[in-house]
Amino acid sequence: MDRKIKGLMMLFLTFFLAAVFPLTAAAADDEDPNLGEYDEFKFGKEYEPDINLGADDPNAGQIREETDENGNVTGIFLESLMETNYTTFQQTGLGEVLGANNNYTKLSSMKLLTRDAGFLANIVGIDPKAEFRTSYTPGSSSEPFKGGTWKGTGIVPLTASIKLEGASNALSDIQTGNYGAYVRLAFSPGVDARSMAKSINWKNSGASSRYILRALNTVPLPFPKLYFPVTWAPRYTRWSEDDPSAIYILIKGVNYSNFSLSERGDMTTRPIVLEGLIATLSGLGDILGHAAGHIDIDVNRYEGNLTRNELIEMNYDPIGNADAFKGADNSPGKVLTKGTLPPDPANKLEWAFYLLDNELMLAPGLAGYGKRLGGIEDAYFDISKLEKNPVENNSIPSWSSYFSPIDKIRDVSDQISSDGLNLDPLKSFNLHSQLDGEGNYLATEFQELDGDDYTMALEGSLYNERNLTISHKDLLMTYGELNDPSLSEKGGRGNRFMRIVDFFERKDITDDPTKSIVTSQTILDDEGNQQPISALMNYLNVSRPVYFNGTATASVGGETGKINSAILNVLQKFEKPIIKLDDQNSTDLKLRERGQLQGTVSSVESGKVKMYYSLDGGEYQLLSEIDTSNDLGDEKEFEIPNLLYLDVGDIGTHTFSFKAVDEYNQESDIVTQTVNVSANKYKINLKYLNNADEPITEAREIEIDDTDLAVDGTYNLNLQDYEYDKDNWIFKYATLNKESTQYQLADPVSLTLGMLEKNQTNVNYYYAANLPEFTVPNAIDFGEKKTEFKEKNYFPESIDGKLEIKNNTNTTDWALNVESTKIIDSNQSKELNGALSYYKNGAPKNVINESLTIFDANSDGDASSGVTISDDWTLESNLGNVPENKRNGFSIKTAGGSSKGDYKATLNWTFINGIQP
Repeated sequence: MDRKIKGLMMLFLTFFLAAVFPLTAAAADDEDPNLGEYDEFKFGKEYEPDINLGADDPNAGQIREETDENGNVTGIFLESLMETNYTTFQQTGLGEVLGANNNYTKLSSMKLLTRDAGFLANIVGIDPKAEFRTSYTPGSSSEPFKGGTWKGTGIVPLTASIKLEGASNALSDIQTGNYGAYVRLAFSPGVDARSMAKSINWKNSGASSRYILRALNTVPLPFPKLYFPVTWAPRYTRWSEDDPSAIYILIKGVNYSNFSLSERGDMTTRPIVLEGLIATLSGLGDILGHAAGHIDIDVNRYEGNLTRNELIEMNYDPIGNADAFKGADNSPGKVLTKGTLPPDPANKLEWAFYLLDNELMLAPGLAGYGKRLGGIEDAYFDISKLEKNPVENNSIPSWSSYFSPIDKIRDVSDQISSDGLNLDPLKSFNLHSQLDGEGNYLATEFQELDGDDYTMALEGSLYNERNLTISHKDLLMTYGELNDPSLSEKGGRGNRFMRIVDFFERKDITDDPTKSIVTSQTILDDEGNQQPISALMNYLNVSRPVYFNGTATASVGGETGKINSAILNVLQKFEKPIIKLDDQNSTDLKLRERGQLQGTVSSVESGKVKMYYSLDGGEYQLLSEIDTSNDLGDEKEFEIPNLLYLDVGDIGTHTFSFKAVDEYNQESDIVTQTVNVSANKYKINLKYLNNADEPITEAREIEIDDTDLAVDGTYNLNLQDYEYDKDNWIFKYATLNKESTQYQLADPVSLTLGMLEKNQTNVNYYYAANLPEFTVPNAIDFGEKKTEFKEKNYFPESIDGKLEIKNNTNTTDWALNVESTKIIDSNQSKELNGALSYYKNGAPKNVINESLTIFDANSDGDASSGVTISDDWTLESNLGNVPENKRNGFSIKTAGGSSKGDYKATLNWTFINGIQP
């Protein structure tokens, strides 16, 4: 009674809510755009795969996350798969309520079944049918089946109903996401389904769903859209040897507890609504809707098709399962199919898509009414119904044949060459033996063709990436669309290195006229753009991949498709120009000395070369263009005739670099020559002459070098710094004599490089005499004095000679100084206790060890006609007649107490001919 009342109350509430939220068709901006080109398959928020579900389940698969250098997740991949289990429906006892069974209700209350499309179209505007689409984007436009992404997207219309075996179970199932189904993907014969499962990048996969409530199984209720979100559960991806070409992927409900309230978005989450919905569904009707999802397979990760041995281990019958054995890859390391979109004999590749809905999902055991035996991830499958719900699918182009480059000419006599320059283009380039010394195939080699015992191959260790070394001169005669017409028969299809092998038939179909083969060879330029094979001529001395592509009729069915590509790495050997420098080149030069560098250049490939040189790492400059066409390989001379004419800053070691560039734009090795540049030294000889060109003293020598010169190459010679005897000679002028040229010099002199001579440059100083007639007294005698014990001042008693200056050409700017030694007795043992002074106009000043000016021509009177200074000196004899303030000349003042003796002192006279300091 309580349950019915509760259900009716909720039904009323549901209708009340419908009045507030009327049912409308989904608007374009109501959808999450995460699916890109698959938006039309998505009806609600898309959820990323739940990679944590099953992390603690020991039976579940293991997952590995890959990150970039910044720690961002770039890929999520399975490392192992869960085992698939099978069973059939079983039941005991009296019916479903009183007995026990293993039906789906022992796993979940919400049951999802496939339905026919169309019912919802009139209500929400769209009700697509079940459909599965696949597409493929290769990793490179030059290799149409290598790497890249194989994408699958599916949508399935579903009916959801709730089977109540306890309302609490039903509520919990919805909130924890314990509802959903399995998708079974079956691949072409020979494909390794396990490896495909491990190549799914769950980082780029997702799923979504939406439902509409339908009352009494006939009338849609005016209820808003219901979202029971779904997502992939990667860890519960399964595989079984009983169904080895297929994988099983679980798509299940989202656990609400994994999301905050703000993150839940349009989930149908409120408990009161869910309870009413559960009651309504159990009593009145179902919900109709869709589930959609997409997965990306990283083809680079595909390990390749199963081998014959692997098929036998899985109990495949070579006769009953002939298609699988034809699709097997027995090459070493599965190199034929590894990292490649799998081959298909009809050139059409499909995934068979089946939805294993809840009718095919059974509990792992028997349980009574209301009892549970786990969640939907624990489901077993009814193996008899695995293909009950097929979903319409498309196919994508694949391949049944592949390129395997080889030289069709098999004559290898006299063929071995280490550098590729001495090969005979009419003999085989198959220089690589596929066998070891014991006759076994090498690790990466195998026989690709049935009934063929030839075991030589082009260089390289992989069938689809061989190497060819060939000289530039032979390339035109041997390779592809560049082929010489005279060799076209030997080359077959115009390319002697092209071979096309049927993967399933293991035979060479290159020249099979029934296969309608069309081929092309291209290369990639430095910007990654495809160019025709003729552009190969532009790449010299560098290995360049040539891409083989084309189309051919499929192994079965007659449909034309692309041939799986291959690469032939072609190294076009080209002899570069050669430069040689002469041994006699100038290597030690003085600054501004003109030297010479010369050498030879040769080329065996090009008729013209351009010579360039660079100084000290600077830009290369064109030196000359040399014609080598007459005799290729002969050495032609070149030179730099004026090697150096450098500025001051270029003293030191310099490096000249030379290179030659031929008409194919190939550069020679760079050849260098080191040149040492030192400074020039200059000597300047200074001569001092009178007006009669007679030396007045010895010459002086100055030595300088280029580092002393100014930036403009001049040297400033300050004449005053080198003048001679300014007291006695007056400098008049200077000249510089160079050969027959004489330069009149002004002060300071700027000597230019044109004036300087490396050996010696002569500069002449010319002077006029400045020496007056200058006499001094021979002696000044103070006579004999009695020793007294008191201070006493004495003047001379006599003067022998005169202090006289005459005939001085300098009448004003001169002066006379005097300085005395100490007054010492004749035995040089005693010093007079007194002082020697000089009176000038009555003022005495000490002259012992002090220089005193006693006459200054600028201030002491007219001396133009000469002057006798001693005429004004005071003597003892006239002392009484001379006022004290008029006294002049020398005096000795004794302090008393001097010892007896004969005392003397020496006067030093200095004539200053010039302005007094």
